[in-house]
Amino acid sequence: MRNWAAAAFLLLSIGHAQAQWALCPDNRTTQDAITCFGNALADAQAALAAKIVDVRAIRKAEDFQAQVTRSQQAWEASVQQTCDGLVSLFWQGGTIRIPATLQCKAELTRERTADLDRLFNVPLHH
Repeated sequence: MRNWAAAAFLLLSIGHAQAQWALCPDNRTTQDAITCFGNALADAQAALAAKIVDVRAIRKAEDFQAQVTRSQQAWEASVQQTCDGLVSLFWQGGTIRIPATLQCKAELTRERTADLDRLFNVPLHH
């Protein structure tokens, strides 16, 4: 049973490494990774900000606008707990801590943008 667990962990680790390289394939140093993931995060944040503007334009009602704000605040708290908390703590003491934290934020931000696009597909695109 232990061999299966080790094999599963190895496969998940390889998958994670491949996903990491897909976002920033040319990293050679920690500073390269920090720069690349920082840029990826900035791009993702800009795309999310634009998507939120689009979502807010769907309905001008005050209750909808307030709920968009609350939803976004809850999501931001989750990202903070996941990336600045869990991921950063996991890599604490390692040079990969900052790139891993930035990568986490970039990926979750990209996912949030895609989720909003999916959730509001009809009013946004039709």
